[in-house]
Amino acid sequence: MALKTFPIERQRKLEEKLVRRLVEGTAAWLTFKQATSARTLYSEHFLYPPLFEIGFGRGWKAVAQVPVTKATPRAGAPKTLDFVFFKNSKSSTAAVMIEVKFLRACLENHG
Repeated sequence: MALKTFPIERQRKLEEKLVRRLVEGTAAWLTFKQATSARTLYSEHFLYPPLFEIGFGRGWKAVAQVPVTKATPRAGAPKTLDFVFFKNSKSSTAAVMIEVKFLRACLENHG
């Protein structure tokens, strides 16, 4: 039995809506945290809880630290995606992959 997919337009709308909610929700959460003077806590991992909660609250399942490849090992941290969100129906799956990057210089200039 082959895996069926959402009609492509519906799948795209589901994925775009999640990405929009993740961006808007995380920006609002960071604004809140900035108001509490939490500057010393900022890092990529600092953003994981709101991302997870937003996705989960909208009915998406999240898997964190998903390996990207099993290529020849290199020095440094293994290559992973911070999150992969899945939305399943009885016969199909939509997916959104998220890599979090924190730009500390932006915060220092605007904090």
